[in-house]
Amino acid sequence: MKALLSVLILLTTAINGWAQIPNKIGAKPEELAAMAGRTLVVQLDPIDPAISASILEAKKKDEAEGFKANYEASQQSYLDNIQAAMKEGWVFNERVEFRTPEECKELFLRKSPDHVVMKKEMYGGSEFGNSLSASWRHYAFPYGVTALTFYRTDMVEVNNKGALRFEGTDFQMYMFGDYGPEGKALFSVNDLVITLKQAQKALAWCIGVEKPEDYFAYAKEQAKQNCQQLPTKDLVMESNYTYKDTQESELLEVYGPRLRFASHEELGTIYRSGSATEVVFYSVPIGHVSGMGGESQIAYMKIAVDPSTDTIVSGSFPMAGGGVLRTYRSVDAKALKKCK
Repeated sequence: MKALLSVLILLTTAINGWAQIPNKIGAKPEELAAMAGRTLVVQLDPIDPAISASILEAKKKDEAEGFKANYEASQQSYLDNIQAAMKEGWVFNERVEFRTPEECKELFLRKSPDHVVMKKEMYGGSEFGNSLSASWRHYAFPYGVTALTFYRTDMVEVNNKGALRFEGTDFQMYMFGDYGPEGKALFSVNDLVITLKQAQKALAWCIGVEKPEDYFAYAKEQAKQNCQQLPTKDLVMESNYTYKDTQESELLEVYGPRLRFASHEELGTIYRSGSATEVVFYSVPIGHVSGMGGESQIAYMKIAVDPSTDTIVSGSFPMAGGGVLRTYRSVDAKALKKCK
């Protein structure tokens, strides 16, 4: 663990310790804009018993059940809440459908020019549509990062055996969620609504400024551009997520009286309320760092979002003077305090 922390502290110089979801957006800005005219198909992947069984085989006995339970709870939370979240939060496509993996594969095989498939995937997983994917390994080792990925159904290769070949996504979005140990990644309606709304803000940015880059690039630019808005509002951070011996009182001392702490659920409620007086501060997983001893740790960016406009007004970013871990440290409060 000491080796890992050393790498985290020196992250600004030890770039080789950093890995992020590939940030290439496959569709050009004009192609992203044209995607709005297609039917968006949300792929609903059921809990995969083969993945559950593989986790039990890969992990130590005292950890395996926890990782297995978290994988199953994570996928179920997505299945339970994505339809309500899409109804509330998605406006980019006028037509939205929900289909099984088999039905989505059929769209790809016939190269439908009328559909875009949105899928919840874990970075590092294997071929799209393959039930026994490599994604279970990310519940066995602590560096899985989940994203919503978008694929035009007529732009995917099909080999002579009828297997799908994906070179990359047309668009992708990191997922807001309730993250924790042993692969915990739960997605409430609150989490999915903010994920979807932020995805559309990034889409509009890619189309409008002709920058086919990922949400990380969008968030950094927006945080810099809108930073002056943060001091005019109250900041709400998630409670009970301070780093080791860091106390919430220390963060209050660094940032000032316009900071308060709330539960993860309350953060989502504030966001969905469209509050014009508060800004919510979220940690979003974007990749991982690897320690010299072989340890791996999920890396997060932390962003402050104005619920009234869905605008990112500040942030704490890895390799840019901010923290790396899910938890809050004084460095995160200092990064926000720079906004004037």
